[in-house]
Amino acid sequence: MATATTAQLTRTRAQLRRQVADRFEDLVMLTATANGSTTTFLDTINVNAGTEHFNGREILFTSGTNDTLVRRITGTTSSTGTLTFAAVTASTATNDTADVYNRRGRGFTVAQYNRAINNAINDAYP
Repeated sequence: MATATTAQLTRTRAQLRRQVADRFEDLVMLTATANGSTTTFLDTINVNAGTEHFNGREILFTSGTNDTLVRRITGTTSSTGTLTFAAVTASTATNDTADVYNRRGRGFTVAQYNRAINNAINDAYP
């Protein structure tokens, strides 16, 4: 994992990606409120009737067995807080976390954020 260090400042690539995406309003951080399956993630707090449609966005798992896996969201069921995507390694579980990027298909993908951060670190390195 890439890390940027300047004097007392140290950030992981994941922290930098979240910070940049948040500034672009291209990030939703999720925490599973119930067990899902290998193709579903349930978060009734952030995926609900008052939240935008997530279809087409990328979900990056940030904890649990599926940590670091990325999938494209193919379905959003607001009434149950369910996101659907291609199968991952293991069923999602309560308290698993994930980040959602690529707002309405117009934001950046996880790979694009990672590439830009790595290039910026390389450019800044003397």
